[in-house]
Amino acid sequence: MINSEMEFKQINDIVKKTISSIEDSKKEIYAIVENARNTVDIVKAQIKEVQEEIIAIIDEVDSLEVKYKIARNKLADVSKNFSRYSEAEVKSAYDTANNLRTTIMIKDQEEKGLKDKRKALEFGLKRAQEVLESAKKLIGNVGIAIDFLSGPIKERINNAGDPYWKLKMLEAREEERRRISRDIHDGPAQSMANIVFKAEILKKVMEKNVEDSMNEVEGLKLMVQKTLNEVRGIIYDLRPMSIDDLGIIETLRKYLSDFIDDTGIKVDTHFSNENEVSIDKIIEIAAFRIVQEIFNNIKKHSKADFCELKMEFGTKYMRITVRDDGVGFNYNEVLQTIKEENTSFGLLGISERVQSVGGNINYESKPGKGTRIVVKIPITKEVIFDEYENSGSTS
Repeated sequence: MINSEMEFKQINDIVKKTISSIEDSKKEIYAIVENARNTVDIVKAQIKEVQEEIIAIIDEVDSLEVKYKIARNKLADVSKNFSRYSEAEVKSAYDTANNLRTTIMIKDQEEKGLKDKRKALEFGLKRAQEVLESAKKLIGNVGIAIDFLSGPIKERINNAGDPYWKLKMLEAREEERRRISRDIHDGPAQSMANIVFKAEILKKVMEKNVEDSMNEVEGLKLMVQKTLNEVRGIIYDLRPMSIDDLGIIETLRKYLSDFIDDTGIKVDTHFSNENEVSIDKIIEIAAFRIVQEIFNNIKKHSKADFCELKMEFGTKYMRITVRDDGVGFNYNEVLQTIKEENTSFGLLGISERVQSVGGNINYESKPGKGTRIVVKIPITKEVIFDEYENSGSTS
């Protein structure tokens, strides 16, 4: 433990200089991120244009081949019945077929050139995305480092159990979730969409001469669409984007609507005073995660037909009450199971998340009588810190 005020001053001076240096580097990294992001957007637009040109050429070649087939039939008829046609008609039939054949060859070369161009652009896109991903990871790590170093050093060293650190860890974890969510959205999800587009091109190509492959192509398209939906589901689980734009209530309404569709369990919701208080974003996220884990538990274990969610907002705290009519459980027996078998029915994860934001949780359940869970958590970080300071807690 550091006791000297002089040593604390020296540490603070070092930290200030370190933060200043990191801040300067952060600006340069932001410039790299923006440049890489712009490059990615430009190359994606170029790839889309080339893909559209490829489709247009394929359609044009299809049309030309129909005309060429007609012209060849005409030329064959002229050759067989030469005496019935004038010299001009014979020349016209030959020139028409020859010109169409030449045009098709030119278009085939154009298609090949465009595919080579697309391949080069896709390689460039991959490299640009790698640079962007690396820079964004570095930005996230730099931000966490600055937040960590910006805390009041003396108090934090003497108070290892301080809720400040718990909140900072929670914020860092959620920031990482948001980064991963954004990266998946910009990366794999976009790639899956491009694969669907390519499948459409492949389908058009195969229509010309490989009809037996059509079922395989259609299967590929369905598989990719399914993967795309799964990726979007992962994005939502990591961090629902709507929570930043719409807030916790609307995000929960959407989540519970999907829950009802997925499970068939009826859910009633009641929200009070939600428009009369200001809730910190990190608390909104924590509250959403708590509700999400409770309902995941209901889905897995309760065998319920009905459940109810109530959220009540006060000036300092919110109360979350979830009730179901499922099979219930013996809380003491579950706790014993947790200790003996290291299993938890999700209860341990819920309790830990509640405690991480300075809240408390109460379970009421009996076998065959359903379950009622009541959670009380602060609505701002200031309330958490005030509670900690007033309790006189130290490590």
